[in-house]
Amino acid sequence: MKRKLFYSLLFVLCLPVWLFAQQRLLTGRVIDQDKGTPLPGVTVRVEGTNIGTQTGLDGTFRLEVPENAQTLVFSFVGYNTQQVNIAGRSSVNINLSASNKQLNEVVVVGYGQQNQKELTGSLTQVSGKQVENVPLASIDQNLQGKVPGMQVVATSGQPGAAVNVRIRGIGSFNAGAGPLWVIDGVPVNAGDLSRNTPTSNALAGLNPNDIESVTVLKDAASASIYGSRAANGVILITTKRGKAGKTNIRFDGQYGWNTIALSNTAKPLNTHEFFTLTKEGLINAGIAPDDATATSIFLSNWGDTTTNTN
Repeated sequence: MKRKLFYSLLFVLCLPVWLFAQQRLLTGRVIDQDKGTPLPGVTVRVEGTNIGTQTGLDGTFRLEVPENAQTLVFSFVGYNTQQVNIAGRSSVNINLSASNKQLNEVVVVGYGQQNQKELTGSLTQVSGKQVENVPLASIDQNLQGKVPGMQVVATSGQPGAAVNVRIRGIGSFNAGAGPLWVIDGVPVNAGDLSRNTPTSNALAGLNPNDIESVTVLKDAASASIYGSRAANGVILITTKRGKAGKTNIRFDGQYGWNTIALSNTAKPLNTHEFFTLTKEGLINAGIAPDDATATSIFLSNWGDTTTNTN
């Protein structure tokens, strides 16, 4: 009984050594297929496992793999991933070919997209639905009353005229106090550009119905990415873009009417009323001395009194 227990314990102790002996050493080298130079940092991994290593400065590697390993995967940034059958092999030398895939150019626009929890500055966003179909010619007039801390004052009653926009008060007495306008990531000039017509406004050329959203950056933490031009705040405008899906056709229209405001002193006259008032006016003006003369003058200039005209 003791002997059986001893042999069982010996088998258990030798089992890890036996399992370790079931691995084999695999060596090799990875080079660039086009240039023929060694590639350092290539990831070498047994397929389906976490067993792997990286090539050294000379492109060589050493890796202990399980005895039953079948495939080795070679991967590197900018190169095509390659799989090699290693069954019964102890050395592997491969050539990696460069990948033809290129990374697209990335354009980063300040505060264009950012998670709300990561945002530390003060900003207000106005959706496109809040500024569309409003009877105002320019977007700066359209923002009046929609953004806390922003003051919009019209300098003229002309439609589309330039307005004074101030974010959190006036920042300068001598220099400009207007905010920086950025449309789709491009800073633009706003207000009067001609210096000759104080009622012109460059922003009047932007259709409010084409705007997706308006974001107003109000403090230095939010606007600092735009430098000194953002000293008075920044207004970011994002225009609408095409979207995948069904085609939608939208039509917006407006209509109206007007009437003439008439008082009792300016109401229309019929023929008899016009005849009576005209004679009275001729006599009062001294043109006709009496009623008969006034009647004669009326008939010679305005015709008879038999046809009634309202």
